[in-house]
Amino acid sequence: MNSTIDASTNTQVFPVALKLRVLGYVNVILIVPVLFFLFRELIDQLYFWGWLNGLLQSWWIVMGIGVSFVGLVYSLAYVTTTKLHISSTGVTYISVFFAVQSSWDNIVSIGSVRRYQAAFLLREPAHIQGLPGLAVWWNDQNAIPLAPFGQWWGNSDLGQSIQLHAPNLYSR
Repeated sequence: MNSTIDASTNTQVFPVALKLRVLGYVNVILIVPVLFFLFRELIDQLYFWGWLNGLLQSWWIVMGIGVSFVGLVYSLAYVTTTKLHISSTGVTYISVFFAVQSSWDNIVSIGSVRRYQAAFLLREPAHIQGLPGLAVWWNDQNAIPLAPFGQWWGNSDLGQSIQLHAPNLYSR
């Protein structure tokens, strides 16, 4: 796992694990031909039926293009924006639409919770910044995920950084 140092905030920044980045880019590679096929099909429908009737006759193509495009954008956004920032004051998990932040004092332990095999477990709900209503969607307000940053995070730079800032939490 390649971490970087953000000199302006004096934090160590960890990107998502290589496996997730590769899966995200493979997703993009698989979606592009689907988009090409759907656009070609839509153009054929529009040519055959005309503009208005073509759109009405091929609503499934328009929906397929929309869903594929949203998947493409989300995949690219996820692999490029999801990061874990670790500093002497605490931890910040940044994802596509929101950021979850907690101080080291609020972190009780490292364990598993619902959809994450590894996560910081929090005493109090985390501070969430992002789109309104995300606190409802982000149902794990008492956890900050570690799993997206590698299966072997404990033996990596991330584990060393956790041990440096909060030795009481670190376990291999």
